[in-house]
Amino acid sequence: MKEFEVKSVFDTTNEYYKDGNYPLFCGNPVALMDMVNSPYPELFKLYESQMAQSWRWDEINLSQDRMDMLNANPEYVELMTDTIMYQWTLDSIAANAILPMFAPFISSPEVNMLFTEITRIEVVHSLSYSHIVQQTMPSPKEALEKTMNLQESLTRGGKIIEVFDHLAIVGGKIRAGLIERDSDEAREALFLGMVNLYILERMSFMSSFAVTFAISELGVFQGIGSLVSLIARDEQLHADADKIICKHLVKQMPDVYKKVRPHIEQMIDEAVQIELDWNTYLFDGRSCVGLNKTLLDDWVKYMAQDIYDVFGFDKGSRIEENPLPYMDFYLDLGSTQKAPQESDIVDYLIGGVESTLGDEELDF
Repeated sequence: MKEFEVKSVFDTTNEYYKDGNYPLFCGNPVALMDMVNSPYPELFKLYESQMAQSWRWDEINLSQDRMDMLNANPEYVELMTDTIMYQWTLDSIAANAILPMFAPFISSPEVNMLFTEITRIEVVHSLSYSHIVQQTMPSPKEALEKTMNLQESLTRGGKIIEVFDHLAIVGGKIRAGLIERDSDEAREALFLGMVNLYILERMSFMSSFAVTFAISELGVFQGIGSLVSLIARDEQLHADADKIICKHLVKQMPDVYKKVRPHIEQMIDEAVQIELDWNTYLFDGRSCVGLNKTLLDDWVKYMAQDIYDVFGFDKGSRIEENPLPYMDFYLDLGSTQKAPQESDIVDYLIGGVESTLGDEELDF
């Protein structure tokens, strides 16, 4: 066995600053937070956008939602409860894992900054679901117990957890000096881990959001809908970042991509099927005006197309039009017009400045 080797937290052998050609992952660890060189300006822009979208988990009034939990159509309550529990599970995984999992592999300052900020906001997301449970559900402790033991939810998230667990193990080997950061084992685990994150944020989250917003569109659980809309806005940004990174990885690691490509297709296929199975569970004896299993299945496939396309997989017939038009409103990052029935206005940017001076000059 290779002898344990202590790694410095500041890599003085990192010379990427000389020409600015930082790889995204699996090169030298990040040393200086170098923005003199910025080979990935699109990722830094997303970092700035996420910083500007800062918000708190407890800023939406949920008092009416507590009443809705007691008085709304029981089928809507069950659908909302199961969906919130699953979202809480996945966002807790993201909050606990993204930066710690990927940190041993990161070589780009832009990725380091972006994943640090994404992890911070994922903590806010998981706190938001905890806040929803605490403030709206009649027995929060029972909800905790159910969330930790809902087999359908655990099965749904099992594959995601499995890939991230493997990434964490390989990252541990890198930290311990047992394998090199640029080894085949490290690069393959990193590549599949990044694909896994893309699947999570582009498809799995978006599938659950569709249920939350369909119920909110009916005039109940308006506070939850407003709070989750903030989460959805963030996740759309995260998925855009994942897409950009995956495209770069295809170019930066062509040998790894060629080797793992069949596995990537299998991962996406399995993730789609898991979502379809969840939809069967969700609508077993339950219904929701404006949403059913067929529509939600089509929405899953519609979102999955973006992932298949990035890796060049042709899955035959395509769904060309959004099967859930109401989702355009919730996933439009540029949208600032809120529905009048919503209880709180949440369309703002922290740190944004609007100028009304036009082309006038100020004299001092």
